[in-house]
Amino acid sequence: MFADKKTEREFCGFLEYYLCDYFINNVTAETRGFWCDGVLFDTSVLTTEDKGVVVCTAFIGKTGQDKYELLLRFGEKSLELLSKGHDIKSCLPEVDNTEAFHIDTNKKIMQVCIL
Repeated sequence: MFADKKTEREFCGFLEYYLCDYFINNVTAETRGFWCDGVLFDTSVLTTEDKGVVVCTAFIGKTGQDKYELLLRFGEKSLELLSKGHDIKSCLPEVDNTEAFHIDTNKKIMQVCIL
């Protein structure tokens, strides 16, 4: 998916802070005090039939240690940039775009729709 492991690690680090910004800017009763303490890609999932969805593990919650399934849904623009080895950070939605984020605190699943 990414050009190399270094690029993948950099993107995971970026996602960690990006999700923290999301929680700061979108406080709800369920997510008050939430933050993210890391994102890990499961490279075995990258070979699934649906290349537009990547399943990651994100450590989210009031302690930043609750294990969540993070679904990244890639759109056409981000998939095209990835196929050419380009950075996709610019494809991430604005953190105040609540339509692009979905979180289920009961099932511990979060989804981010990327352009």
